[in-house]
Amino acid sequence: MFGPASDGNAGILVARYLTGTQSWTGGNVTTDGPWTIHAFTADGAFTRTS
Repeated sequence: MFGPASDGNAGILVARYLTGTQSWTGGNVTTDGPWTIHAFTADGAFTRTS
């Protein structure tokens, strides 16, 4: 799904997946119905934990 980590350019990343199916860290986390949504608008790391 995601390739190796690397530096990127300025921008926004939004990731959405079914709640309870994956665990990720970083960004602003919200839920919408069955979805978990991570939004990244600043420097940081998006890391899968399970």
